[in-house]
Amino acid sequence: MATILDRLTTILDFKSDTSGLQQAETSLVAFKANSMRVFGALATVFGGGFFLTQIADAADDAGDFANSIGVAVEQLSEMEYVVQLNGGSVEGLRGSLFSLNATLGGAERGMKRALKTFKDYHISIKNADGTTKTATEIMTELNRKFQTLSASKQIDLASKLGLDRGTIAMLQMMPAEYDRHIARARELGVLTQEDADRAGEYSDALLGVKRAIGAVGHELGAQVFPGMTKAANAISAGISLMREHSRVLKIVAVILG
Repeated sequence: MATILDRLTTILDFKSDTSGLQQAETSLVAFKANSMRVFGALATVFGGGFFLTQIADAADDAGDFANSIGVAVEQLSEMEYVVQLNGGSVEGLRGSLFSLNATLGGAERGMKRALKTFKDYHISIKNADGTTKTATEIMTELNRKFQTLSASKQIDLASKLGLDRGTIAMLQMMPAEYDRHIARARELGVLTQEDADRAGEYSDALLGVKRAIGAVGHELGAQVFPGMTKAANAISAGISLMREHSRVLKIVAVILG
């Protein structure tokens, strides 16, 4: 059976140093065999893994965000469900919580502007034991506070705390409805810290696999590239030779014609 090299040499109809082509063909055959074994094993281990990876990445991201602003991931998960019911988004809620947390931090450090915002609207940022409330705890209190404010006051307070429109819509819900949706989120199942931790471990392990695959690709590429470079140079030389022969034939045809 003719090899790739044989067919290529026949098509180009030229004689040259074919060592580069031979090396490239050997490397490509080895590359194919190794790739089939590696990716076959990966398909077995991570079959259907794309969907699972999406879930794991989302859970890991939620856990990281909750930890970064010092709130329980369970409470974050509950609020994300409620805000989406009101046309808001997970990204918008997290941005609002981040901004609220920053304002809380400013008030805790004694920054006058932050302290004034909470004081003007009679919102306590401290628990009975003297610890500062979390952003999710304040958010629940804001839901109650909004019921006592006019629409303009609601927007004023929300603007000072950096809350987005989806979060404002959630806070404008009647407390009974808000609590009912929070309870429904718990019934359906919320993300727990243990879930987030396990998702993070999976995502980290998968990142390691991707890095390993990249390293294998680089190593195999290092074997293939030299031969492919010689092959490309040989092909270019062959094409140039064919073009030169073509010009000669045209000259002969003109002379004989």
